[in-house]
Amino acid sequence: KFHPTEIPATLLSHYVQLTGSFERVMSINTAVRDMAEHQAAPGPKLRRFAAWITRFKYVVIGVWLILLVLGVIFGPRLLVSTSLNNELKKEFPQLEKISPILCLISHPDGTTVLTNATRNFTLAFHDAITNYKPNMIASNGFSSYYTLLSTPGLEQLANNTVCMSCNRSETIIVMQVEIDSTTALLTPKTRKFLKFVQSTLSNLTNLYLNKESIKSQLTGTLVFASEIEKGTERDLLLMDGIAFPVALITLAAVLRSARLLILPVLCMIVSIATAFMFMYPVALNYDVISFTPSIMMSGTIAMSIDYSLFLLSRFREELKLGKDVATSVLFMLWTAGHTISVSGTTLAVCFFGLMFFPVSILRSPGLGAGLAILTVLCCNLTLTPALLLTFPNFFKRSARSHCCSKGEVSLSNGESDSLLKDHLQSDGQTERIIKEHRFLNSSIWYRFGRRILNPIVSVILILVVLGLAIPCAVRMKHFDRSSSITNIAPRTASATKAYNALSINFGPGTLAPYDILVQPKQPSATVLSSQVFEDARKAIESSLKPVKPLKKVKYESIMYFNDKFIPYAVVSNALKNCKLLINKALCMARDIYVNSNATALYITATLLFDPYSTEGVNWLQDVRKALANASQELNVTFTVANGATVSNDVERKAVGITTAFVFILVGLAFWSVAIPLRAILTIAMTLAFVYGCSIWVYQFGVLDGIGLPGLSGNLKALSWITPVMAFSILVGLGLDYDVFLLSRVVEYRKDGFSDYDSILLGLSRTGGIITAAGIIMAIAFVGLLFTAEAVLNQLSFYLVFAVLIDTFIIRSAVVPAMMSLIGSFNWWPTKMPQSPE
Repeated sequence: KFHPTEIPATLLSHYVQLTGSFERVMSINTAVRDMAEHQAAPGPKLRRFAAWITRFKYVVIGVWLILLVLGVIFGPRLLVSTSLNNELKKEFPQLEKISPILCLISHPDGTTVLTNATRNFTLAFHDAITNYKPNMIASNGFSSYYTLLSTPGLEQLANNTVCMSCNRSETIIVMQVEIDSTTALLTPKTRKFLKFVQSTLSNLTNLYLNKESIKSQLTGTLVFASEIEKGTERDLLLMDGIAFPVALITLAAVLRSARLLILPVLCMIVSIATAFMFMYPVALNYDVISFTPSIMMSGTIAMSIDYSLFLLSRFREELKLGKDVATSVLFMLWTAGHTISVSGTTLAVCFFGLMFFPVSILRSPGLGAGLAILTVLCCNLTLTPALLLTFPNFFKRSARSHCCSKGEVSLSNGESDSLLKDHLQSDGQTERIIKEHRFLNSSIWYRFGRRILNPIVSVILILVVLGLAIPCAVRMKHFDRSSSITNIAPRTASATKAYNALSINFGPGTLAPYDILVQPKQPSATVLSSQVFEDARKAIESSLKPVKPLKKVKYESIMYFNDKFIPYAVVSNALKNCKLLINKALCMARDIYVNSNATALYITATLLFDPYSTEGVNWLQDVRKALANASQELNVTFTVANGATVSNDVERKAVGITTAFVFILVGLAFWSVAIPLRAILTIAMTLAFVYGCSIWVYQFGVLDGIGLPGLSGNLKALSWITPVMAFSILVGLGLDYDVFLLSRVVEYRKDGFSDYDSILLGLSRTGGIITAAGIIMAIAFVGLLFTAEAVLNQLSFYLVFAVLIDTFIIRSAVVPAMMSLIGSFNWWPTKMPQSPE
């Protein structure tokens, strides 16, 4: 048993053989023991935790082994287990359980599709779908030109299903499918029905339409959900094939030890399986968006390798100082363990912050990624030290071994001196500082740090980076966003192609119309009255139709047909005698647009432009203002639901919530006010670069010449999800490297080094590791750039570009420069030890 600061006997013996001076070595060892009294050391809580890991190491390994087995069993099920406004949902609960499937029938040469072949196809398709058992179509839920034309009293509705402006070359069939679950579209029941619809469509198309070169295509929410699920499985295989092996090769090059490389691989596999297992029961009870597993997979790979790199590089460093395995693990947990604890907790909180938004497209990835990060953190803080302590002799040899090497590597005289360099300390603090500088002065990061820590160079560097970041930040004013479903659907999917074709002549809003809820201000008053009808007409004609763009919105309800108002007297007379064929259409409209007790109705607004584009969001904002004014003047209230309402409401809240979390957590971790303020400023620089450049790439298409679909500007807009989600992720990732660098600087500063020395030596110690970690992180997320979903391509660009900017510019240059200029104010209100002149 050696004192934690003693040089092990094997290393002493080796050094004696080289130097021939046993007395000199013993005097050095004594000096090291004396200096231990003046240096910071692990506290009692950490020592108790390390003792607990040592005592129960077999239990820890056993628990993670059980979680791995359970994860392998239940984790993969997450892949196949993947809103309405509250007021509208309350008044019309049946709308929540309806999912439309649209069939577009078109003639490529522009001639009419209203032929006998199309008629026979439509009627046969209607018979097959409506006779399917169990019945999946809602009442009056199958609409097509020929079925409406053949139904007495509904002939006037038939023309709404045909494109009159394109020579009747297109017509649509709408199927309103009833679903059992409000949390998952793809249940076994709906999957079976969708396969039946697809096979029936294919068979009938071959039988009736192909001989006249008429095409049929399916789209709709259910079809998209199925295509997205298939895309998710392809994405995970792609990331496994690209990110995983390349990241491991990079990690192996940094650690230079095949033995230590075993640990990150084990932690990664265990973390992925465990995180997916924990997320599986969530997917059974709540709506989990399809790309959540892809984000969980990328995040787990990136952070597992990152945290393993931080821990094992410090473990290897402590071994090289001559410490035994137990002591090396203790110091690893004290230093790198604290770093990843602050980083992982902050990143998890940033992800969990997305759960406060009332939309599953943010909540489920936030929950999934947060669980994945916490799993990775717990695994690295428990399983890694447990394995190191269980097999000490095996991992101890990693201090001298290189990747894929066999046996021990003999040390030269210079290498022995390097191993003992940190122990060659005398009682004088000044000599300790000199020796630390002498040990690191051959590092490229040491030489780089000396240049940028020059006050004049630091000021020029910060001004240059700010000068480049500001134009990027200004470019953010031109941000055009879209929340179309095509952003999360594979671009090559048949449902995406059908939706794009449908949007050309029937309008992009066909699949996602807005619903305007109309309710009398007087409780329990009926909406079937002349007063309500007249108030609704005034609101539509005087408030909504003047909103730009003009004449590009189509209104449908019990009082609107073909965008024309129907007086209450006409509707009232029709509802008194629904048996008359001429009244059948209005009676059907009552069943659809009016609730059961006639206290609310809704008006459908179908936009002929993209409701999820900047133009669509501007329209929504103007309509809300107009309806708010109308609600004050009239005797009814108006509420806009569906469409892009949720996406527009939540994206403004992310910045404030995440920034507050970061300030509090980082401030508490280092007990400083200046550190979180400086962190927020440097993270803002990274965000300015990334957000501005993303607009150039995805809106202006500056990289279209590359030919990579993931960097294409064809959509001319960014998904609204990307900047909201990326903000939380980028803040967490930026803090990851910031905390790693800062922890080493604080370690030196608390050890009595000056501010300048602490920053320079901290940068020298961590520069290479941060660079490697950034490269690994970029590799882990670059796989998303090759997926078929636009939202994942854009997210990949945000993350990869941000990590590279943060690694090579912000964290390695700007942060040390800022800290050197701030000086002792970095630590306020904490008081640091006095340093020698």
